Amino acid sequence: MRVIAFDSKKVLRKRPEARSSNSLKKEEQFKLSEVLHPEFKALLGAGITIHDYKKFSEGYNSIIDELFKENGVSRNKLIYKSRDLLSIFHGLGVDIIPLVAEKLIEKVEFIDIYYSYFLNRDSDKQFKIGVYWEEQLETKSAAEFIDLIEGPYPAICCYAYLSALRTQIDEKYFIDDCPGLRPNAAIIQVIKNNSTHFVFKGDQVNYAISAADIICKYIDMTCLKNGFNLNKFIVQNMEFDDEKCKTTFIGPDWLRQIKPSHNINLNVNHKYPHPIFFFFPDHLGPFSNKSKDILEESRLFSLALDKSCELGGCVKFFDLTDQKFITKEDFLVTHNKLSLEKIDELNRLACPATKIDGTFFEK
Repeated sequence: MRVIAFDSKKVLRKRPEARSSNSLKKEEQFKLSEVLHPEFKALLGAGITIHDYKKFSEGYNSIIDELFKENGVSRNKLIYKSRDLLSIFHGLGVDIIPLVAEKLIEKVEFIDIYYSYFLNRDSDKQFKIGVYWEEQLETKSAAEFIDLIEGPYPAICCYAYLSALRTQIDEKYFIDDCPGLRPNAAIIQVIKNNSTHFVFKGDQVNYAISAADIICKYIDMTCLKNGFNLNKFIVQNMEFDDEKCKTTFIGPDWLRQIKPSHNINLNVNHKYPHPIFFFFPDHLGPFSNKSKDILEESRLFSLALDKSCELGGCVKFFDLTDQKFITKEDFLVTHNKLSLEKIDELNRLACPATKIDGTFFEK
């Protein structure tokens, strides 16, 4: 199965100097300089093309197994996001991200690199962007706009990929979960596409999204360490194979497509792959407002992530809007009395999902 997976991250960089020369190309007029400006923010995304997902997952597992064994670390789950790898290996003095990323890059067919920032050629004036114009117009600074589209950025990268296609290809598009997904032309096109899937906890249940996350982190770390700018020369600076990598600048020319028209969050529950394992944080329990954090770090949650990985599904914290899209393929995970009461009530309301507890994962 051919898949394209998208993930992204926010990066802090140095703001460019004003460039007044008309001889410079538009992208070069937005090129990053060496002037420190703490309010400057950018976004970096990666789209990873994999021709054979099953074969790639086997290669991913071999890479992780080898690196964990070499460093005497026990592997306790199938898929790791970059932050988890850093948490585990940083204390051991192991620069793990380059080790994993460089091996993963050898196993992917293509890497699309996306980056965004919004700057005036005259650095003394702030770049202003109007949003929500179909309700009540708001004006955002460049930094505020980056914050606004940070969550949806993997989907924006997917839109950029789809826009560049010249012929229709039979492939699936996996997009890491996009919080704060608001309507704009790009997002609507991505949602309408029958081959796109948003994956909650995608970098922990989908091998391709995890690879996109790790490679994206690797690009950011390397650029920051070596003083490389976020520009069209990323491929050359990273010494990537230019036959299997390319860059796309999603900048001011894309604003018409990526500015949200309404200040509402879109529901894309129908775009999640099944089965979905639903968890129910208990804000009245012994851990109070830390309930979700405790669940995410639990062995039970890790087992659900692994099972989702095996079945091609995802793991999600239950939300009221989920009820319209829950299917008989899905599972409601109980872990205490209150979660059991909530699940029993949902079942009485004709929720088709199956109630399970930790014993389900021992089968």
